[in-house]
Amino acid sequence: MNVLVFDIYAILSIRRKQAHQAVVQLGVFYTAVLVVLSLFVFATIYEASKQMQHAALLSGIWAFLITFIHAKRSDKIFLHINMDFDKFICSIEYFVLSIPFVTCLLLNRQWLPAVCLVLFCLGIGFVKINRKNRRKTFNTCLQRYIPSGTYEWKAGVRQYLFFLITIWTLGVCTAFFVAGIPVAMFVIGLLIFDFYKTNEPWQMLLSYQKNANKLLFYKIKQHILLYTILNLPLIILFVVFHFKLWYIPVIVFIILLSIHIYCIVLKYAFYSYNRNTVNPVFQMIGIFIGLIPVSTPVLWFISVYFFLKARTNLYPYLNDYN
Repeated sequence: MNVLVFDIYAILSIRRKQAHQAVVQLGVFYTAVLVVLSLFVFATIYEASKQMQHAALLSGIWAFLITFIHAKRSDKIFLHINMDFDKFICSIEYFVLSIPFVTCLLLNRQWLPAVCLVLFCLGIGFVKINRKNRRKTFNTCLQRYIPSGTYEWKAGVRQYLFFLITIWTLGVCTAFFVAGIPVAMFVIGLLIFDFYKTNEPWQMLLSYQKNANKLLFYKIKQHILLYTILNLPLIILFVVFHFKLWYIPVIVFIILLSIHIYCIVLKYAFYSYNRNTVNPVFQMIGIFIGLIPVSTPVLWFISVYFFLKARTNLYPYLNDYN
């Protein structure tokens, strides 16, 4: 028991220092923006979870995001080496992260989704996901058809080709089910979020020979083109089988595309040549805002703001092309 208490105290100290460092890096203004966005998200969750069907759907989305975080977190080896109760510590962290969400469910008397979500958070930490340090990548002729300027897509397809093909094929094979293609589009969309998690060297920015405004529009335009090509066959196939429900894949497409554009402008809004990764806090907040259909329009306004900030942030790197 003493060891467990020590592990909990140690991880709380680490997270406190990380939170303080994140606040210092973001500054007072962006920290306040983050707090306001978080309050808006949970206020939306509270209103939406008043109905059982919506509460179950939101709980499923939250559980999927927790699973995504658990699979992507890079400190599992550190916890395993330095703490005796590393798996339990992970579960406690996911539970603490979910307390605001669970509170919204309890305030609306949604007992079943709340209990299921708590049990999920306490159990997911004991599941081994993505423990390998190396991933198999695929170099195929498919990369030749991806424009050279979209290196994010080239790298992402090389890394996730097997999963993309598998999920896309499963979507086609289950097209006669209403949920088959929308679920496949949703999973593919989540994989594509990972394409924009790292920053390129500043030399690659210069290679485009475009000013900040043109570069951002180029990135967004190319992404819309490639993402549309990837999803258009699925949407057409869905319409063939379920003509009266044609709007379902269209809505899924618009929501995921909105989040992708947000991730693109966010990446360059905080771009720095000496920082390799994108700000994960703002990225996760934006993803969750976008995944709630009623709050997706809010994400459009936030994206415009970060677009303007990205243009200003890239100006020193691309000043010669203005």
